[in-house]
Amino acid sequence: MSKIWHSLILSLAVISAYFWLAIPTLKNYSLQAFMVVVLIYLLLKRVQKAKLWHLVPNFASAEMALATFAFLLIIGATGNTDSIFFFLTYLHLFFLVLTAKSFTAIVISMEIILFHYALSTNVSSVTISHLLSIPVMLLIFLFAKEQHEEVLKDRLIIEEEEKEIKELEAKLKSFNAHSSRPS
Repeated sequence: MSKIWHSLILSLAVISAYFWLAIPTLKNYSLQAFMVVVLIYLLLKRVQKAKLWHLVPNFASAEMALATFAFLLIIGATGNTDSIFFFLTYLHLFFLVLTAKSFTAIVISMEIILFHYALSTNVSSVTISHLLSIPVMLLIFLFAKEQHEEVLKDRLIIEEEEKEIKELEAKLKSFNAHSSRPS
């Protein structure tokens, strides 16, 4: 999926979670909706024959939209930035960075900040510190992802070079075996 489509789908999840929590009658059913979305997510993973412990969404998939909706719903319904589940924001960011292009992760993170700000009834210094922690953690996760991808690329280069060395050694042995035979 392209980064634009992925960004749009994730944006729709953020907007949907906001409107769900902004409408009082729907907000009362947030925990039930959270459980339904989690069950749909797990069923989707099961249909894809993912291993039981593979809970992270696939790269650039709509699975992340379900996860985004669920994370925002549980955090927003239980107190937003004052929620005991606010720490899940960082897990959500981690999943987002792992499963999306950097552009998409940045856009959605800014939307998540707006989401929490819009749901805040009183903006205190604690709320601001929670909101400011989101881009800080995003930068840390993006940096870590970049470093990890660089290590993987280096590892692939080393593996290819080792393969080439073994092939050249085999050719050299073959050449030496042919040249050392008496004619």
